[in-house]
Amino acid sequence: MSISIKTNKPWQKHSGYKAHKPRGLYYDELVKKRRSSIVRIIYIIIFILILQSFFQAPFLSLRKIELSGNSFYKDEEVKQYIQTALERKKWLFFQDNNFFLFDADSLRNQLIKQYNLSDASIKKTFPNKLSVKFVEKTSQFIWKKNDSYYLMDAKGQLNGQINEINDKYIILADFRSYQPQNNENIFRSDEIELIQGIITLWKDKLANMVKIEAINIGDDWSAFDIKTNLSYIVQINPQDDVNAQLENYRRILLEGNVVGTDINYIDLRFGEKVYFK
Repeated sequence: MSISIKTNKPWQKHSGYKAHKPRGLYYDELVKKRRSSIVRIIYIIIFILILQSFFQAPFLSLRKIELSGNSFYKDEEVKQYIQTALERKKWLFFQDNNFFLFDADSLRNQLIKQYNLSDASIKKTFPNKLSVKFVEKTSQFIWKKNDSYYLMDAKGQLNGQINEINDKYIILADFRSYQPQNNENIFRSDEIELIQGIITLWKDKLANMVKIEAINIGDDWSAFDIKTNLSYIVQINPQDDVNAQLENYRRILLEGNVVGTDINYIDLRFGEKVYFK
């Protein structure tokens, strides 16, 4: 079946040539496509700018920081650390301090690592409030070495460095020539057990009369100086019968022979005899 082309020009009946749009119309369509692409790009840029202005709106910036559970670090220093973390760039244009963009898990992990915490909880309240709660590791001592302070648990493991002492913890003032290289061998297990035994006996016999503030530990483990809250030092031999030594101390306290402001030290290392100056 053949198809004939209706035309007044006989030579076109069998021609394979197809008519093309004029060159001017082709370029007009190309220009329209380019213009359409440019318009879309402009709209995208405008959308990004509007989005950026929204996510950077001052009233949505997490600048009111409440901190709780912090016992060892200055609140202002912790808040400054948090604020610095929130101001870091996010997605090139934004910061993490925006209420909607804030990443709680990221900040939580940073705080746990920075302050050696057991955990931390973070809650945001619209539009710009951030509540941070520290969950600190359980500590029993403050280990003092070379004028630096560290929290230590009951097994002698470090829980992190602190800036200043806290009077709810006994200080282990370490004057040994030995310099621990890591928190695995600050004290041997038998040494920490010895210290724990002294503290336990002290609490059993003397808790209501006098308290331990610090234990001075040197190279000689046959002589401990125990600083009390009564402004004098109690000297004991931890290698001898500590129970008997503390019983002698309790006895002279009950007899009223010792007044804290009148003496510098009490020496319990000589059997039933107690020396004080």
